[in-house]
Amino acid sequence: MKYDTIIIGAGPAGIAAAIYLKRAGRKICVIERKRVGGLLHNAHHVENYPGFHGVKGKELAGHMKGQLHKWNIEIVHETATVILEKDSGFRIVTPDNERFARTVVLATGTIPKKLDIEGAVEMEGVHLFYEVADLPELADGKDVVVIGSGDAAFDYALNLSEQEASVIITFRGENPRCLSLLSERVKADPSIQIYPDFHPVSFRSHNGRIVMKCHHIDIEADYVLGAIGRVPEDRLLADFKEVPAGLFVAGDVQQGKCRQVGIAVGDGISSAMQILDYLEASD
Repeated sequence: MKYDTIIIGAGPAGIAAAIYLKRAGRKICVIERKRVGGLLHNAHHVENYPGFHGVKGKELAGHMKGQLHKWNIEIVHETATVILEKDSGFRIVTPDNERFARTVVLATGTIPKKLDIEGAVEMEGVHLFYEVADLPELADGKDVVVIGSGDAAFDYALNLSEQEASVIITFRGENPRCLSLLSERVKADPSIQIYPDFHPVSFRSHNGRIVMKCHHIDIEADYVLGAIGRVPEDRLLADFKEVPAGLFVAGDVQQGKCRQVGIAVGDGISSAMQILDYLEASD
C-alpha cells in the first residue's frame, strides 16, 4: 500500500497537516510513537491559543485527537526509525512495518535535554522523569522536585500542584528565566517552594524515594522532573545531506525557540498546502 503522505508525529503540527490533507481527499497515515497531542499533555493551561480563554493541555490534545477520529485518519502507534528515498517517494521503516508514501511530513517535535549528573541514568524512568505526562499517577502528598528555571519548569510545577503534589523548584542561578506571570503564580501557590542557586551533583535511591545531593543540602522526594531545555528530534534527517524534495519538516522540530501551539498548527497547514501543490504537479 502506498500513501500520498505519511506524517511522522501527532503533535499539533502533524495533526493540522493530517486534517488538511484528509479534507483534500488524500490518502494519509499518521505515525506516532507516544501520545496524540504531543507536549500538550505536559501543559498546565494553554492561554495563548486563539479561540480558548484558557484550556488544559490534555483537554486541547483531546479535542485535536477527536478531530483525527472524526475524519477517520489512520493513526499507528509505532516508532519510525528510518526514512529512505525509494521509487519517486519514501519508505518509512518502523520495528514492525514498512510503509511507502509519495511525500512525508516530519513533525517529530523536540526531546528533552538530559541531566548530566551522577546517578541520573540509573534513576531515569523510576524516580527521574523529563515529561509531566510520563510521571506515575500522583497520590496526595507526593513530593516532586522540578529542576529548571524556564517557562516549562514553572508550568510543570503549577500542573503538579494542581494534582495535589508538593513541589520544589530548583535552579542554578539567583533568578528564574520564566515569564513573570508564571513566576507570580508559582510564588502565590503555597504548595510550591522555590530553591534558587541550587546545584545538584548526584542522585541515589533511598527507602523507595530519590535523594538529590546538592552543594548545600540533600533533598529527598518521590520524583524528580528535569526541565532544563529541549532539542529538535531530527534524527530521521541524519542520513540526508539536504532535505529531499517531497519531505517537509513542520513544527517544533524546526522552529528553534519559537515553540508555540499556534506556530506549530500554522506550520503543519503550510506543509500540507505545499504537499498538495507537489502532488498535483506530479499526478
